[in-house]
Amino acid sequence: MRVSYSRIATPSDNPGMESFFGRLKDEWADVFAAAQTESEVIELINKALCYYNEKRRHSSIGYLAPDDFIKRELALTTA
Repeated sequence: MRVSYSRIATPSDNPGMESFFGRLKDEWADVFAAAQTESEVIELINKALCYYNEKRRHSSIGYLAPDDFIKRELALTTA
C-alpha cells in the first residue's frame, strides 16, 4: 500500500501538503538523519510538527504561526 495526496507528478493537486512535506524534509533532514531509533524519529517528527504549527512564521498568513493565525481568525468570527 502507498499513501499519496496527489497524482504522480502533479503537486498542484495538494499544494499545502506538498509545501509542508518539502519544508519538513529541507529544514529537518539533518536532524532526522542523526536519529538512531524509530522512537527517536517519531519524537523528532512531533517536535517538528509543534515547531511548524506553534512557532514557525509563515509569510502566506501574515508572518504568524498557524496556531496564532487560527486563534486570530476564530476571535474575529466569534466577536
